[in-house]
Amino acid sequence: MEKVFGGFFWVVGVAIFLALDAWSVPLDPPARLARMRLPQDPHEEINGFACKVDGGDAPWMPGKYADPSWLRMSAAGAWISPPGLPRRVDLDLTVHHLVRLLPDGYQTGPADPCTATIAGPESEFTIRGPWLAIAWLGHLAGWPDPRAAVA
Repeated sequence: MEKVFGGFFWVVGVAIFLALDAWSVPLDPPARLARMRLPQDPHEEINGFACKVDGGDAPWMPGKYADPSWLRMSAAGAWISPPGLPRRVDLDLTVHHLVRLLPDGYQTGPADPCTATIAGPESEFTIRGPWLAIAWLGHLAGWPDPRAAVA
């Protein structure tokens, strides 16, 4: 009897998911992340992977009361978009490394926010964004698995 009810609920759940997908009802963040695809152009920005620069010390860092900078990524690299500068600042990921990664809560799922500290030769800054975006940055830079750096 339990198998019949379990199968029935599974079929109803799949039907509801397909109906919601067909009518373009917004999905929860983890489901939305699972459906994302990399852009065709490897230099085009990946939507949903922008991380806010929360603070730090770098030559491109805006003043204390300026709008925040954003770290953005593509399939080929990462850059900072600081307010007030006419162009982006490309990050040389071969010289930057992950100093610390802290989840903002108890979970570290793909869409859960994390805070990461990144250091380079002339800079050390903190970014905040989805765990998957920070993991992608680590993939681009060749860093070890960020789950190993969770404190």
